[in-house]
Amino acid sequence: MLRKIVVVNLMITCIPFWLYAEGEGSQSEGASISSQSTKRLKEVHKGLFVNTDIAYGLTLMSDVSGLSSGFSNSITIGYDIMDILSMEAGFYSFFISASNDTGYSYGYGYNKNGNIVYFDANKCKKEFGDKIDVDKCAESYPKYLSSDVSVILLGLSAKFAYLSTDRLFAFVRGGGGFAFLSPDKNYKSDGTELKMDSSSPAFDGGLGVEYYTTLRHFSISVEARAYYLLGIGTLYLALQPSIKYTF
Repeated sequence: MLRKIVVVNLMITCIPFWLYAEGEGSQSEGASISSQSTKRLKEVHKGLFVNTDIAYGLTLMSDVSGLSSGFSNSITIGYDIMDILSMEAGFYSFFISASNDTGYSYGYGYNKNGNIVYFDANKCKKEFGDKIDVDKCAESYPKYLSSDVSVILLGLSAKFAYLSTDRLFAFVRGGGGFAFLSPDKNYKSDGTELKMDSSSPAFDGGLGVEYYTTLRHFSISVEARAYYLLGIGTLYLALQPSIKYTF
């Protein structure tokens, strides 16, 4: 009888310790599951994305006389094939201004038909003085004003990250597409008329850095990107910051 009483007392004494141990085990297990869930949270997303940018650029060379600086913007959609390789396609628009006074001194006036004409003012002043004969100047020393160029480009490119960390990617890009140009004609530096076809093949390449922010799904980048418009022999360099959202 005494033995039974001792056993029962031992059991009653051990029960609280057993319950406490179970509680601690459950909490540890819960913390472990919670920790695993936190580890599964993706901070850097890869896959389907949409990207947009706005850029300022300079014309490095062109068949169009006096073509200078401009602005561009784009919206593209793409997919990360691998962590370091992606493809994207989209719509680009450019407006490139023509600085017609570069390297020239222009004059203008109305000829006998009432049409405005442009000519080299310095040469005309040497021949006619202050009383410039507009018709003779336009005939002997004509000059032609280039028009600003607008471009709509449909392009496809591949981007390869040659150096990467968890969030930072340094990349190179190459691609091409088809450009739609306006106006229909322009002028070369010697005054020769340049026929601008309504469309032209285009090629591009770039070098940049992309950073995946702590705002999940969002990344930002800055890129130096060159475009070559074959139809008007124009090489255009743009510095374009952009923002990307990955789904």
